[in-house]
Amino acid sequence: MGVSVVGLDLSLTQTGVAVVEEGRVHWTGVVKSAGKRDDSLSDRGTRISLIVSGVRSLVDRTGAQLAVIEAPSFNSRFGSAHDRSGLWWRVVHMLDTRDIPVAQVTPMQRAKYGTGKGNADKKTVHAAVQKMYGRPDLPIKTNDEADAVLLAAMGARHLGKPCDVINDWQAEAMVKVVWP
Repeated sequence: MGVSVVGLDLSLTQTGVAVVEEGRVHWTGVVKSAGKRDDSLSDRGTRISLIVSGVRSLVDRTGAQLAVIEAPSFNSRFGSAHDRSGLWWRVVHMLDTRDIPVAQVTPMQRAKYGTGKGNADKKTVHAAVQKMYGRPDLPIKTNDEADAVLLAAMGARHLGKPCDVINDWQAEAMVKVVWP
């Protein structure tokens, strides 16, 4: 097996997962989850565990040499920040126990790598990713998958097995990534 990079766009509702192998986007998918704002602590913990288990199952199939995840968004105004933080740390720990190095990419770096604009919205990023990396045999169906593709593409480029032709804005986005 060649170089494999997994990109993870972590979410409490739909985590995007993408794998780049030997310079090509190999597959994408999502781990879905549902919860309610008034769930008990036990329910919330179980939900996070199920998401981590789903991510673990996909990661274990990849043989990844590197995982690239979105860094925490400390200024995010969306709900459940505490639970999202717990999910992030649980996934990072799971990757660490598998000796998979983890790189962190900010949401702005991810958007800039895909579109040239760090403030691009999800719809714009998804359209750009579909145009750059999508194929008839690989539809990139969701925003979460699109984000994961960009993360994996950045990791593949870092390891010297790019799946795209770099341009100026992508080079700029790569500079600030926290590589292991």
